[in-house]
Amino acid sequence: MTLMKRILNVSALVVFLVACADSGLVLGLPPDELERRVIEREFAFLEEIEDPEVGRRAYRDLEPGAAYYVARALIDEGYFDIAATVLEHEATHGEEPWRRNAAVLLVEKLAKHEHYNELLDTAPGLISSYPDEPALYQGYAAALYRLERDRELLELLSEIEARDDAVGTAFGGDTGEIAAEAALWRAVLAHRTEDPEFIERFDTLFREFRPAEAHSRVYLYVISRSELQDELGSGRMALYEGKHHLAERRFSDAWSAFSRALDEGASELLSRQLIHDIGRAGELGGGWRDSATKLESIRDAVPHEFEPVLQERIGRLYRAGGAHARAIEHLRAAHELDPENERIVWYVLSSSAAAGTERFIGDLRAFAPMIRSPGYFDDLFEEAGARLVAAGEWAALWDVYRVLQEHGTERMQARYAFILALAVSEHGFVPQSERGRDADVVRQELLAVAANQNASPYYAIVARAALDRELELYGPDETERDGVADARAGAGADSAAVPTASEAAEVSERRVSYEPNSYEIERLVAGYFRYGLLELGYREALRNSGLMSSSSLVASSEALRGEGKYIEALRLLGRARGRRDFTLDREHAKLLYPVPYREKFDTVIEEHQLDWSLFYALVREESHFAAEVTSHAGAVGLSQLMPSTAADISARMGLDSPSLTDPETNLMIGGFYLRGLLDRFPSTMHALAAYNGGQGRVRTWERTRPGLGDFLFHEAIPFYETREYVRKIVVSAVYYGRLYEDRSASEVIASVFPQFNGVR
Repeated sequence: MTLMKRILNVSALVVFLVACADSGLVLGLPPDELERRVIEREFAFLEEIEDPEVGRRAYRDLEPGAAYYVARALIDEGYFDIAATVLEHEATHGEEPWRRNAAVLLVEKLAKHEHYNELLDTAPGLISSYPDEPALYQGYAAALYRLERDRELLELLSEIEARDDAVGTAFGGDTGEIAAEAALWRAVLAHRTEDPEFIERFDTLFREFRPAEAHSRVYLYVISRSELQDELGSGRMALYEGKHHLAERRFSDAWSAFSRALDEGASELLSRQLIHDIGRAGELGGGWRDSATKLESIRDAVPHEFEPVLQERIGRLYRAGGAHARAIEHLRAAHELDPENERIVWYVLSSSAAAGTERFIGDLRAFAPMIRSPGYFDDLFEEAGARLVAAGEWAALWDVYRVLQEHGTERMQARYAFILALAVSEHGFVPQSERGRDADVVRQELLAVAANQNASPYYAIVARAALDRELELYGPDETERDGVADARAGAGADSAAVPTASEAAEVSERRVSYEPNSYEIERLVAGYFRYGLLELGYREALRNSGLMSSSSLVASSEALRGEGKYIEALRLLGRARGRRDFTLDREHAKLLYPVPYREKFDTVIEEHQLDWSLFYALVREESHFAAEVTSHAGAVGLSQLMPSTAADISARMGLDSPSLTDPETNLMIGGFYLRGLLDRFPSTMHALAAYNGGQGRVRTWERTRPGLGDFLFHEAIPFYETREYVRKIVVSAVYYGRLYEDRSASEVIASVFPQFNGVR
């Protein structure tokens, strides 16, 4: 009896299926009919099948890769037993890239369905085909572990430990799911085989690895064995318990357990990872003051090699509690011990920014030369800029800008330059080093910095419009150009992605040292979309977008948009945008800024007298046109309405129990709400800020920042999410205005920021 017959445990063959083996039928259907039913998800015919092994030879009559997608669809519908047969065929007889993918998927699903004996039978053959695939070894090892075939598992792990390749790295590192799982197996095996070093194995898992499911599994294993708990001791058990709670995101419980462990003398077991774990638990669940005090109390008991991370974590706890002077003291001590650690530099500067402007500028000048990854510090400079604008500290903004010119990203340089240009025009600020020069020349030079970059579309668009420069949002369509089709698609990239017949044959024969290339990834992704497996196709394309040509990403985006998957379509197209083999033309721009639900939008816009481009831009940024999406905060639908807000507005509109996932209803309520905000606030910018951040907050900001114009008010908003929200809507509205209303960028910007015409 074959492996898959044992899985399915069939007893007899149905007469009509016997004929299928020699008639070219697959699962009782001609290949083209099977494909149609898979695409349309019509699987009722499978209920008549008792043995999917019959007709196995006919799988070869399917197009390359078809069996893999059929199996994927069957798994989605809950027909795993049938899918397993199809996968076994594809994993042993298919072409690449489907063959390897089928092998990995088969092993993964056998493990998930706990078919461990069958997994032991099938995995070795697959490993012989793909000896470089860690996932196959992981499934095989898991089966050995679950069946308690300890000696064989120990031998396998020893063999893998000796390897200097991808498999050895995956199993032998101190990060990653497979490495943590392997550490779990080693620990439990050591205990089951009465290895005298079993406690050391347990410690390795808990001391060296980030919190993961493996820690919870081992902790539950330990607490189910009272004699094992006695051998480990109460302090060690408390450490294990803390790690378990941290893996389960129960931060208060984690801190309580970690604190108990330290009280019981477990500090000698600490490692860099455990100190980070304890600090994180304290920051999120223990109260910063008590947590910092507890960590300070164990400094003498911690080995000197862990002093930098201990000082860092104490500093971060004080920072979380607003005790910035104490935070800086400990963070500086950590930096002296670990001067190459940019994370510590970030925390020093973050605490300095909160401690006061003078200290921040001083520390920034001292630490700026240590910034090697400017993008890592963008969020810090983003928040510092908002605070300095709110306080009107223009000279300090200039000091930060000068540092950014040498050590910052293009995006942050653009932001600070734009803010300073506004400070020159609105507040008469002229930097000390620029005294004696014409202020308007200084302003225009600063605007030019913001205009002449591509890292931030918002600042480029607004600054170019302020300088009255021509704004090219996208290039001409392919049909409007002579002989530039290759340039748009990226002649070099796309032609290289399509192999010759001999190259394709070489790909299909590759079995051992397989690495996917662009051609194979694009075939794999295209098949997902062909067979209606949209989510799988999207995830594969997103994961391997770097291997796909821009034209393939565009095609994938179009497939998703055609099925109403707007969020996914926009994300994939965003991966293509900005690449050398991609030129944004008008048609691509329409993919990025689509107009679904056009009639419904037009009705709401007319009824509430809304700006057409603005309302489309708002909904695009709120939901990317996903009608049923719900945010982590609980906002629902196209215009992302909180249920409480929607209930209040619905009552005023006379709507009874409206469905927020219904596009028309959601747009009606969202349009009504936006119209009310526009009527209450002095500008569209204020209304947008209120839509995102809340009306009460915007009123408070208005009272505390009375001397700031529209643009600077926006830059001073203390919430990054709200600042970025307004920026994104402005950019989207500019594109919608140009694409569908033939409006200029200046006109759209002025509709959001009435002050704009005075800035020009």
